[in-house]
Amino acid sequence: MPVEAIAGARRSNRVPLNVPVVLIDSKTGRPECTGVAMDFSPHGIRFHTSFCCLTPNQTLGMIVMGEPGCFLRCRVVWVAKPGSGRYGEVGFEILSPLQAAA
Repeated sequence: MPVEAIAGARRSNRVPLNVPVVLIDSKTGRPECTGVAMDFSPHGIRFHTSFCCLTPNQTLGMIVMGEPGCFLRCRVVWVAKPGSGRYGEVGFEILSPLQAAA
């Protein structure tokens, strides 16, 4: 599905952002990859990474750097395809509200 089609279906507006994040594998608890949150809404995040093998419907934890104890549980909704001009971008749905990590 084109990113433009997703943009029209959003439940809330996204706010531009430039915050480093670490993605955590939900099964092993190990870091999966790092990148930058590019924009944010209460329902989703657009993320960019230089290298990561993520797939739609994959569930991950997200640690937002610079915000002590900030942890989100997210699901991959879309992954930009190579050659699309947006390669490296990933769209996440937030599955859990913003919470402090233990």
